[in-house]
Amino acid sequence: MSVRDSLRSLHEKGESRVKDQFANEVKLMKPYELEQFVGFVLQECKTEQEEDGTHRTMLAEKITSEWNDALVKSQIHSFSEEGAPEYIHIAPSSSAEGLLKVSLSKSGVPRNFVVFSIEDNLSIGPLSDLMGRREEMERMRWLTNELGHEYFLFHRHNYISSIQPVLEQITADKVITIWIGNTAHEQIFLRLMLYILQDVQAEIRVINAVDSFHMLESEDAKGKSSAEGEELPLVAFGQLDTTNVVPLILDERPYLLSDKEKKEYAREWLQLSRREEKLRIWRQGEFQFLPIDAYDERIMSVINEIYNSIDTIDEDDKKGDYIKAGYFAGMLMNQYPELTSDMFFEYRIRELIGKRRLDFIGAPTALYRFYIKPTK
Repeated sequence: MSVRDSLRSLHEKGESRVKDQFANEVKLMKPYELEQFVGFVLQECKTEQEEDGTHRTMLAEKITSEWNDALVKSQIHSFSEEGAPEYIHIAPSSSAEGLLKVSLSKSGVPRNFVVFSIEDNLSIGPLSDLMGRREEMERMRWLTNELGHEYFLFHRHNYISSIQPVLEQITADKVITIWIGNTAHEQIFLRLMLYILQDVQAEIRVINAVDSFHMLESEDAKGKSSAEGEELPLVAFGQLDTTNVVPLILDERPYLLSDKEKKEYAREWLQLSRREEKLRIWRQGEFQFLPIDAYDERIMSVINEIYNSIDTIDEDDKKGDYIKAGYFAGMLMNQYPELTSDMFFEYRIRELIGKRRLDFIGAPTALYRFYIKPTK
C-alpha cells in the first residue's frame, strides 16, 4: 500500500468514527432541537463565505459549541419530561458506563435509569481549572502531548464540562448512584462528582464495586478480576464483568452519603485540584502524591530483571534480542496495580527511550507495535 493510500485509509477510519459518534449524539436530541441546530448551521454557512482558514476555523468552533450546548439542553430537558428516568448512575469511564448499562439490563431492574460517565484518567496530569471547556482542553492537550494519545479528543461528549451542566440540573426526586473502585482515578472522580453535585438535593449513593465484590464473593475468588480468573489484582471497577456487577445491583447495599460527607468530599476535590504533582496513587485508603517520573527506577529494575531471563520468554514476545513493550507493561501492571493503566507505563517507557536508557525497534506509538531492551 502506498503512503497516499495509507493516509486515505486513516482519514476514512477517522471520518467513520466521527460519523458514528455524531449519529449516537443525534439520537439523544428531540426532532425540534435537531431542526433548530441544523437551521443554525445553514445560517452560519451562508454568512461565512470567506475562504480564509481563520474564518473556517471560527465556523467550526461555533458549530461545535452550538452542538454541545444543544445536546446539553436536550439532556437537561429530558429530566423533566413525563416518564423521565428516576435513577441516575455515574461511572468513572466510558468502558465502565458500557459495563454498567449491560449489567443493569441483565439484572432485570426497571429501565427507568440513565448512565453518565467521563473519559479521562484523573490519576495523571494537571487537575486545576477543569470546570470550563477552554481550561479542560489544556488538560486534554497535556495528556495528548505527554502520553502521545489523541484518544481523549474523540470523547468530547464525556468531558467534565459537557456533563457538568446536566448533572447540576438533576432534580430532588431522582436517586444518584456513583460507582467507583480503589484507584486514584476513581477516588478523585468521586470527589469531583460530589463537587459538581454539591447543590443538588437528590439522594446520592456510592457503590465501591471492588469492596462490594469482595464482600459477596468467597475467599478463593478474591483478587481475581473476572470469572476467568485473570491474575491482575482487582482494584478498578472496570476490571469486573457483568457476572460480577449484576449481583452488586441486586444486592442493593449502596452507601447513602450524608450532607456532611458530601461537603467533605467536595472540599477534598478543591484540595486535590490545587496540588502541583502530576501523579497520584491510592494506597491503603489514602492518596499519595508523586512526581510523574517517580516509578522510572522501578520500571527499569523490572525491565532489567525480565531482560536477564530473555531465554525463558516466548518467541512471540521477542524480536531478536528485543522484547515486546506490551510484555513489560503487563508485568509492570501486575507488580504495581496501584497505577492500573498500561497507558502510564507506555508513557514512561517512551520517556526512558528519550533519555537513552532503553533502545527500541518498531514504532513507539502503541505497546504492541514496538520492542525494547536496556541500553548497553
